Amino acid sequence: MKRLTRNLIYLGLITAIEVGVFQHYDHLLVDASKTTASTALNATVQPTVLRNIQLLQNNLAAVSDTGQSFAYVDPHEVLHVVDLQTGQEIYHLQLLYQPVYLSWIRDDSLFIGTTAPDGQLQDLRLSTISLIGGGSSANTTGNGSSAQTAGSTGATANANSATSAADNAVRLLHVFTGYGTNATFKQIAFSPYTNDVYILIASSSASLVYHYGTNGNLENIDLGGRYVTDVGMTRTAGVMYFQDLSSGTPNVWLFSRINGSSLVQRNAVIVRVLGNDLYYGSVDSSGNVTAVYKDVNGKSSLVSSLTTPMPQQDVFVNDEGQVMTVSNGQETNVTTGQTNSLNGAQVVHREDALIFLSPNGTAKFVL
Repeated sequence: MKRLTRNLIYLGLITAIEVGVFQHYDHLLVDASKTTASTALNATVQPTVLRNIQLLQNNLAAVSDTGQSFAYVDPHEVLHVVDLQTGQEIYHLQLLYQPVYLSWIRDDSLFIGTTAPDGQLQDLRLSTISLIGGGSSANTTGNGSSAQTAGSTGATANANSATSAADNAVRLLHVFTGYGTNATFKQIAFSPYTNDVYILIASSSASLVYHYGTNGNLENIDLGGRYVTDVGMTRTAGVMYFQDLSSGTPNVWLFSRINGSSLVQRNAVIVRVLGNDLYYGSVDSSGNVTAVYKDVNGKSSLVSSLTTPMPQQDVFVNDEGQVMTVSNGQETNVTTGQTNSLNGAQVVHREDALIFLSPNGTAKFVL
């Protein structure tokens, strides 16, 4: 099965090259683990409206776990971090490799996945970015636009300075070599309380899931050869939920390093893992979500039924456990019945946030 997986992803030889920076990684995760479990769920904040936000691609945007900060990569491959309460940009950095994935570790550090050519194949590079270890602090007034322009212009004008800043801020954790160009980082699920990191790398037809611990050990998780399309991590329970696709049908599973894999629900998709609770959607024969359920310790209960079946990407659960849908130019809170017009905004659906991005660069958030 491992050989079949390699062939499907077009791997000449999958090799994970360890880079001697595990002490740095340990420091990040040990510090993160000091956060008490009482703050497991996002803090209640009212994000400001941001302006002049332009994304390189949708999965290069992420809201921090506390809801305080927003990170994104612009079309010039500059990373920006904006304070969601003040609207001020607090950090920017010119990236040196092609970015393909972005997520938060904690409020002052990020995971970033990048790629580098390797003949007709590619290397997938997993790194951390420390917001206090390099780059440029943006102590400017106003929203992120001024800092964004300064970051792009400064990097172009002074490549040596940008290289030095990136070297100080970015710490390479692992290089996965020999992947086909259609493989990428699909998801990185992380718990600051158990220090578990699960890395999903997938192409359009095959996948691999790795577990990364603070001791620097990286291991390929045996999930029975399933084609995994999504993963989510609980806060304190040490459980990874994953979604596979079998004969065109999605299913939701539970994995723990103690007990292995077990089925949660067939004909279902992951909507969100919130704290230690799983929210999943039952799907019809077309793969559309018809209802959202909450699974707590193996017991499922109905949260909301949808009047009209919705694609998975149009269904979201907010920090309060309320079901949200996006359809026909409207955002609807199914739980409360409240509806708002999107006014032509594009919807960017991330694991823990909905981002409504207007053509003029205005960004609004639902957490």
